[in-house]
Amino acid sequence: MNGAQPICAVTGASGYVGGRLNAAIQSTGWKTVSWSRRSSVGKPFPFQLGQDVNPDSFAGIQALVHCAYDFQARNWGEIVTKNVRGSEKLFRAAKAAGVAQIVFISSLSSFPGCRSLYGKAKLEIESIASAHGATIIRPGLVHGATAGGVFGGLVKQVKQGRIIPLLGFGRQLQYLVHEADLSKLVIRAINGEFKTSTPITLAAPHPWLMRDLLAHLAKALNKRISFVPIPW
Repeated sequence: MNGAQPICAVTGASGYVGGRLNAAIQSTGWKTVSWSRRSSVGKPFPFQLGQDVNPDSFAGIQALVHCAYDFQARNWGEIVTKNVRGSEKLFRAAKAAGVAQIVFISSLSSFPGCRSLYGKAKLEIESIASAHGATIIRPGLVHGATAGGVFGGLVKQVKQGRIIPLLGFGRQLQYLVHEADLSKLVIRAINGEFKTSTPITLAAPHPWLMRDLLAHLAKALNKRISFVPIPW
């Protein structure tokens, strides 16, 4: 780089996880470019999953962190078109442009035999990411001081409600990971530390039952709640 400041493109930087990663990457001396369909993150580069990506868009960029996922796609056909094929277009353009490090933020929901469409889509994208030499990270449920994303949704539910419905009686297992730990791993990845196509799982070793997690949040927020178990 001849002393020049390296640049990292971050998709989905307007979201919770992407935003936290974007800030953490900047703090280590990298310059970041937010690729987002929203205009709330500084002056983002216009990007929407599913659209064609010109390799010229990556001019001067050394790393890509792909966090974006379009949750507006509901059925499998739309999910494949926007998220799977859209990610493929992104990776192909980055590779053609000579981007040195590609990082894909997947999910613990992604594993062989998973039943959720979200998990299946992430698994399909993992296969494409691997073919393009990307580092694949499967984080647990991301949390931090300023809750956002799925974890933020749980906090909001506890804050706003007194009666909390528990699908499946709240027996779902949740493996957590702090946003700072995820950020550290991503920074190591964009600096070229990992040379593996095997997904890297990042989560606390001991899970929470969903019921226990909600009860713990309520206690921390000094909020009284009651659970209503609902059969799956």
